Amino acid sequence: MIASGPIPVRIHEIEQLSPTLKRFAFEPLHGGPLPTPSAGAHVMVTLRHEGRVMKNAYSLVSPPESRARYEIIVRHVAQSRGGSRFLHQSVARGDVIEIGVPGNLFPLASKARKHLLISGGIGITPLLSYVPALKARGARFELHQLCTADEAPVFEKLLAPHAAGEDIFIHGNGRAAFDLAGILARQPLGTHVYTCGPRALMDAVITSAVALGWPSGKIHRESFGDASGGLPFKAVLAKSGIE
Repeated sequence: MIASGPIPVRIHEIEQLSPTLKRFAFEPLHGGPLPTPSAGAHVMVTLRHEGRVMKNAYSLVSPPESRARYEIIVRHVAQSRGGSRFLHQSVARGDVIEIGVPGNLFPLASKARKHLLISGGIGITPLLSYVPALKARGARFELHQLCTADEAPVFEKLLAPHAAGEDIFIHGNGRAAFDLAGILARQPLGTHVYTCGPRALMDAVITSAVALGWPSGKIHRESFGDASGGLPFKAVLAKSGIE
């Protein structure tokens, strides 16, 4: 039977990835498989604390075929409404919470000749489920992740299981400038671009792609409220040369 209401899950594992990033693994409380998510899917996490109810959407970073457990990665944001702070400071292994059935506002295009993935900071989370799905299809893809130098090893580790033989690039502070216009310009016709991360990054991707003549239907963005907020990066926009 396919679940349609809230799903009680137990927090099976918590991993501190960096001072501000934690990975949470959920398993079904009553056994049985979880609903099958698609690549790019998210779940609504419901948290209850001292009479407050907090609902936050988080992208699933576990492989799309995973039905025994879901995984999310959460950044602790000091100015958050409480969800990320509560998950980082108050939730422990073994706790029971509720999640919703996976939804997907950021699916992979089914007929793309190639998939170009551009993310910044915690905005990589929906793309982490794209990578194994694309590899399983035998689809062409290229991934660029922008992050701080301190967090570059974290994302390298997350992507390591899929990196062999693939075009996966981590751009940390102090590394070569991120040539956004050049990356977009060299893609073959029929490529779809997907971007998630700080609003400035997503806006730059869209502005540069439009300037290069990319059809709007091949440009995709995802935002759960400006993911990671304020990641510094330098990119040259197409045609204008503006940095």
